[in-house]
Amino acid sequence: MRVGRRGRLVAVSPPTGRRPSINVTPLVDVVLVLLILFMVLTPLFEKDLPIRIPESAATVEVSPSARGQIIVEIDLQGRLLLSSRPMERFEQYVEELRGLLRGRAESERTVFFVPEAHARYERLVTALDGARAAGAVTLGILTEPAPSRTSSGTAPASLGGEMAGRGQGD
Repeated sequence: MRVGRRGRLVAVSPPTGRRPSINVTPLVDVVLVLLILFMVLTPLFEKDLPIRIPESAATVEVSPSARGQIIVEIDLQGRLLLSSRPMERFEQYVEELRGLLRGRAESERTVFFVPEAHARYERLVTALDGARAAGAVTLGILTEPAPSRTSSGTAPASLGGEMAGRGQGD
């Protein structure tokens, strides 16, 4: 027996063997519903890049140095050579490329890119964006050096402005 607040005696029963427990059934239900929602919604958020894949297994060697092909080379320092001519600035690169593409049919507006093995990815993306801005329709990336490339040691002038400024904040 115990005395309550108002001075009355209050009977307190001894604790039984049952302990309070948390019912986890609603928690499991909610978790399963969330899991199902994520499983259904995740495929809807995937983004795809349009890539043209060859239809046949046979490959044909095409020489990018054929007459009329436009080749953009990117070296380790992020400098560009447009058809073996060094580009001083990014704007000059876009304007000269626009001039080279101007007289071509839309199906012939192809530009090949030859980045050195360890060239910065940001420079390649910037060069690709510049080619799109200049009017290129098809962009190709060569995995081997272009045949016109020489190891004479002459390096093109560095790009200023937008091209040289990208990727510096890494």
